[in-house]
Amino acid sequence: MTGRAWALRAAPVLVTVLLLSGCGAVGPEAGRVRLIQAMRRWNAADLTSYTYQVRRLCFCLPEWIGPYEVRVVSGSVVAVVDSGDGEPIDPAVAEYFPSVDGLFAIVDEAIRDGAHRVDVSYDQTTGRPIRIDIDRREQTADDEVTYTSTDPEPLPSG
Repeated sequence: MTGRAWALRAAPVLVTVLLLSGCGAVGPEAGRVRLIQAMRRWNAADLTSYTYQVRRLCFCLPEWIGPYEVRVVSGSVVAVVDSGDGEPIDPAVAEYFPSVDGLFAIVDEAIRDGAHRVDVSYDQTTGRPIRIDIDRREQTADDEVTYTSTDPEPLPSG
């Protein structure tokens, strides 16, 4: 088989491998594939009531950074408290510290909106986004945001 014939046969396989591996060079479609795979793992984990910590790094005021503990019951955020002292935080700030499903929504929105860069690391077991780095506009300074999260701890049921 000639080199050209091999390349023509191998190209579709290579594109598929790159998409499934999450190689950023392929573009937003790879990010979408990885997001869907991670969401499936998260849904399969069936963890709807849990606490976890979220930190949001941005060019913003310290109270918008965290880390904060997010308490989720039946899929809904019921409390966001300071990880250090356990005190509730300002509700206007709390809305920026979502559930795991909310982190998926942030990634999805960035991909749909055509952000310049969306890099996400997912937990291999649960699919939870471990780290999300978003740069919405290449030529805009200080618009980058990074989210990091810890492993969720299940809340007792009942």
